[in-house]
Amino acid sequence: MEADTIPSPIIRTKLNRPPVPSDHVHRTRLLDELEKRRERPLTLISAPAGYGKSTLATCWLAASDCPGAWVSLDERDNDLRLFLTYFLEAIRSVFPAAMQETVALLKAGNLPPVSVLAASLLNELEGLEQAFILVLDDFHQIHEQSVLDLLTEMLRYPTESMHLVLAGRRDPFLPISSLRARGLVTEIRVQDLRFTAEETAAFLEGALADRVEEGTAVTWAEKTEGWVTGLRLAVLSLRHQAETVTKMSEVMGSSLYVTEYFMEEVLAGQTADIRRYLLRSSILDRFCAPLFDALCGSGMEPGPSEIDGQGFISWLQENNVFLIPVDQEERWFRYHHLFQSLLRNQLERLHSVGEIKEFHARVSDWFAADGLIDEAIHHAIEAGNVVGAVQIIEKNRYAALNNDQWITVERWLARIPDEVKHEQPALLLAQGWVEYHRFRVNEMAQILERVDSLLQDATGKQELVGESDFFKAWLSFWQGEVESCLDLCRKAQEEVPKEPQYELIRADTEIYYALGLQNTGKKETAIRELDEKILSIPGQKGMLSARMTGAQSFVYMLSGDLRQSIEAAMRLRKVSRTSELAFTDTWASYNEACCAFHMYDLERALPLFTALVKDKYILHTRQALSSFAGLAITYQALHRANEANETTRELLDFAHETGDLESQFIAQSSKTRISLLQGVLETDMDWVPPDNRTPHPSLFWIWLDIPEVTRCRALVAIGSDEALREASQGLDELLEATRAVHNTLHMIDIIALQALALDKLSRVDQSLEVLEQAVELAEPGGFIRPFVEPGRQMAGLLSRLKNEKEDSVFLDKILAAFREDEESVGPEASDPQAAPPSPTKAQPLIEPLTFRELETLELLTQGLYNKEIADKLSISLETVKTHLKNIYQKLGVRNRQQAVHRARTLDILTRH
Repeated sequence: MEADTIPSPIIRTKLNRPPVPSDHVHRTRLLDELEKRRERPLTLISAPAGYGKSTLATCWLAASDCPGAWVSLDERDNDLRLFLTYFLEAIRSVFPAAMQETVALLKAGNLPPVSVLAASLLNELEGLEQAFILVLDDFHQIHEQSVLDLLTEMLRYPTESMHLVLAGRRDPFLPISSLRARGLVTEIRVQDLRFTAEETAAFLEGALADRVEEGTAVTWAEKTEGWVTGLRLAVLSLRHQAETVTKMSEVMGSSLYVTEYFMEEVLAGQTADIRRYLLRSSILDRFCAPLFDALCGSGMEPGPSEIDGQGFISWLQENNVFLIPVDQEERWFRYHHLFQSLLRNQLERLHSVGEIKEFHARVSDWFAADGLIDEAIHHAIEAGNVVGAVQIIEKNRYAALNNDQWITVERWLARIPDEVKHEQPALLLAQGWVEYHRFRVNEMAQILERVDSLLQDATGKQELVGESDFFKAWLSFWQGEVESCLDLCRKAQEEVPKEPQYELIRADTEIYYALGLQNTGKKETAIRELDEKILSIPGQKGMLSARMTGAQSFVYMLSGDLRQSIEAAMRLRKVSRTSELAFTDTWASYNEACCAFHMYDLERALPLFTALVKDKYILHTRQALSSFAGLAITYQALHRANEANETTRELLDFAHETGDLESQFIAQSSKTRISLLQGVLETDMDWVPPDNRTPHPSLFWIWLDIPEVTRCRALVAIGSDEALREASQGLDELLEATRAVHNTLHMIDIIALQALALDKLSRVDQSLEVLEQAVELAEPGGFIRPFVEPGRQMAGLLSRLKNEKEDSVFLDKILAAFREDEESVGPEASDPQAAPPSPTKAQPLIEPLTFRELETLELLTQGLYNKEIADKLSISLETVKTHLKNIYQKLGVRNRQQAVHRARTLDILTRH
């Protein structure tokens, strides 16, 4: 899966470090200090506003021979996903091909835990070819705990490749004391940043082009307390006043009054146009000339205007008024944050709340027209125009969704009050896409109920009705109401317009229409209609083509046609990569892996499952759980028990991280299945669903571990009469349900298990009849795994079936898989955690004894009673009885004496 792009839109100008001001005084003492301690992982530059923190960091990056990256943070970056997006993109501005695994994690619907993100970041940073410096400016804006936790984790085990610089107005909520004690942090504070008398003199002489007496410089340094912003404001004020440097230092008071004093002086000396531009632009976090024109330009105010937006920017540059370019082309700029704050204070003093809201409204309109949606929504909210913000979201949500940016839509919606969203059907449907991608069935039902009440009069809103009908179709499918799903899909297909903006709705409607047809036994119709529709798409690319190709792969797999499903998955991979649809591409890999798994092509399945598990946080949660199960079973089938157990542990951890009980339930089911494959019977099955908890088989879909089926596997393995009867009843119910929706994929597993249960109940003839049904279903698609996984008892049954049938190439292929499996066991014997090597290879029995049965038989020959055998083997008395029953059946005897005699005659225990 490709991971070359950052998954959410960002303001790239925030990644540009501010230029060194033209009136900058080179501060060698501080730069030498920073460079000398560059090997430390962290530098903290902490001081109040206006002391030159950003300028110092900028100068260091400019002077250092180490490459540097920059992020200017703001309040909106208190979102872990957005913060990490900027963090990664800053690194990639220096190393463009780096951090791909962590970038891929950002595409997850639910972000992985902070510990996982930190580990991924550190591992990838450690692999960079050279060290670099990353500056996070204005870090005091960050208070989100998850962001702070991420950096705390990274600083706990810092990498040598990255030197992190945090610049802000206060100390961050990070373990600075611990880092200080370990000698891992360099601290630059207000006392370090204050201008000395010499630096004050150099600054004033450079700014005023006039010599400054030493005493005057000392006075200015004392009055401003070395505060460079106070000096800069004073100089700006002097340019418009008659006072000399000496006189100004006499009249101004302490630094507490410098700010307001000089702001008033600066504004008083400007023209009306300049004052208007200065004050109104304070509401902007970034600006450009056209935006200035929209906010303050001619035609907005009575009387002629002397300058336009470009003229104002030129004035700012000429007068060095705290202007910071934020892109290389110098189209976008921002103010120094302190200067912006001072201007806002003046704006609020001189303008009414209504006037300020009008300024925000103008800005919102401009951003919306320029496609800068986040900022358009922000200013609409600031203007008190929630309706306007709603309209912006409604207009732009489809474009975001069509680019798989539903997380961006979720962020937009979070800014709208719930009571407003509750009255807007378009916003509720936008929220529906969030629930759809997170697979929240109950939440979707609530949304649709409210949408119905709002769309009672749907005049002029047919596209919303069509969107709602698609969601209802989706809900119907997962609730097992397939006919309703089909009807609603047909309605949605008619109601949703054919324009490109509705592509996602149309594409996913086609998926569920095809699945609905397959569930009603119309597989050929589903495939034919999908073929016709795909061929009608120019170039057979894009989301619509990709989703329909994926639907073909799903339909083929559900109907048991594994070879065709793989071919469709290969086409899906090509389309998704050509169309840059990374999430869709994961389904191509998943489908191919599943088909290879069922065909017992383990060498093909293994790397696919491995890659999917590696990207577990990017996948649909159920898809990830299923990939873990597939990988663990594949490892076990390859006799790599250590790796199977480790994969199971990772699965349990992942399920726990989700916080979802259903996910944890599925993980426990997969663990039980691995235990069964390793010969360990789990009689304690508290995790299994209650008898009345049999979900509709739609929920089985193409997943690899179905807890209800695993429960029956465990009951068959236990083998007591009671367990077998319970398993048979459960399997009958599951077969009826899966047959009703033509889910051949799971029918094969269920029927094969039925045959085993019947055989253990000594209903041999019926067992062979049932097994023949499973083989007939499996042969067209090439299913091997459902027969090999249950083990040697199934091999015995298949051998009997082959004896009763004419030559069967498919049966020969299945039995050959058993032989290959046995031959591969030997090298694993040195693994203490591996499953016991099969003891059946040298046994002269059609259906050999298992390892546990041999242990039981050996203790039987020693004359031990059932209770004593149970104690020796640490198993239950019921399990001993089950083993004895199997031993008698396989040896063809009726009691323990006959069993001991038969074992000695065949020399089984000696061979063992």
